[in-house]
This record gives sequence, structure tokens and C-alpha cells, in this order.
Amino acid sequence: KLTGESEYRRALQQITQSLREVDSELKLVASQYDKNDRSQEAITAQSEALTKKLEEQNSKVKTLEDNLKSLNKQAEKNREEHNKLKEALDTETKKLQELERTCGKNSEEYKAQATIVSELAKTYKKSSENIADQEIKLSKARAELNNAKSAAKDTEREISNLSDSFEDVGDAAEDAGKKAESSAKGGWTFLKGVMADLASNAIQNVLGALKSLIGEAIEAADGLKKFETTMSFA
Repeated sequence: KLTGESEYRRALQQITQSLREVDSELKLVASQYDKNDRSQEAITAQSEALTKKLEEQNSKVKTLEDNLKSLNKQAEKNREEHNKLKEALDTETKKLQELERTCGKNSEEYKAQATIVSELAKTYKKSSENIADQEIKLSKARAELNNAKSAAKDTEREISNLSDSFEDVGDAAEDAGKKAESSAKGGWTFLKGVMADLASNAIQNVLGALKSLIGEAIEAADGLKKFETTMSFA
């Protein structure tokens, strides 16, 4: 909470300096990446810098709002005192007019009252000038606050646009992932087909080899039987 003009000015100077530093950081980020670069790294760097900027801008808005509240409160108090001065001046002026009628302008009573009215008139005039100056200060404070709010809104829009770009990058990555997964599934299906064909061919080869072996065994058995028959005749 700001308790005076000096605290307000000091807080505003600190925020202004912080905003300059953040702007320098944004320029550095811009120099590191092409303006059309929408990579995740570039978007993240810009988003982080803009978030810092928005924090400082919101801090500035809060500081300006507190200052405007303080100015309004003081202005209201000054207007009340100004109105009281006006009432007092009117009252004392009526007394002076009455003394002029009853005692004349050369009377001591009149001269004393004239001094009172003159001092009140000076105080009232100074109060009027202060009120006018304060209205100018209030007008500037309102304009400064509106500009700060507008700047913060602009930064919010920039962050929102970056968020949309980040989502687009995420969607593109997700689509690429789905395509890769689909391609992988298609490749696995093809591989399974190849493996099935290889397995079928292997089985056929094994069966062929067994059939050949069985045939050779039968032929060998027949040959042995013929040999035994020949030997029995001898």
C-alpha cells in the first residue's frame, strides 16, 4: 500500500525499470529466432518473456490504481474543505455588508471585518487553484491508468496468440505421431505377412525333406528284402 507521493514515484520508477529490462529480453529473444519461427522452443522463449512483461504491467496497473484512489480521496477531502471555505466566505461577506450599512466603511468594526473577508478570499482563491490543479492531476492519472491497462491487454493478446501457436505445434506433433503409429502398424502387418509366408515355406520344405527321406527308407527296405530273398535261394 502506498502511503505517499514519494513511495508512489519510487514504486513506479522500479516498475518502469523492470519493464525496460523485460523489453530488452524480448528484443534478445526476437534476435535469436526468426519472426516466422513457430517452433516450440521459440514460442516458449517468447511466452516466458511476455509473461514477465505482463506481471510488471499488472503491477504498474495496481500501483496506478492505488495512486488514483489516493488522489480521489484527497480530492474529495479538498473539495469538502473548499466548500466550507466558500460558506465561511459568504457568511463573513454578509457580515461585512451589514457593518457597512450600520457602521459605515470607516468604522473600526467594518475595517476589521474587511480584513477577515480579505484573508478568507485569498485562502478561497488558493483553494480554487489547488482544486483545479488536482483535477488536472486526476485527469492525467486516469489517462495513465487507462494506457497501462491497454498495454497489459495487448500483452495478454500476444500471450494468447502464442498459446494458440503452441497448441498448433502440439496438434501437428500429435498428427505426426498418429501417422507414425499408423505407418508402424501397417509395417507390422506387412512384416507379419512376410513372416507367415516364410513359416509356410519352411514347413513345406521340411515336409518335402521328410517325404524324400521316407521314400528313400522305403526303397532301402525293398532293396534289403530282395537281397534276403536272393540269399535264401542260394
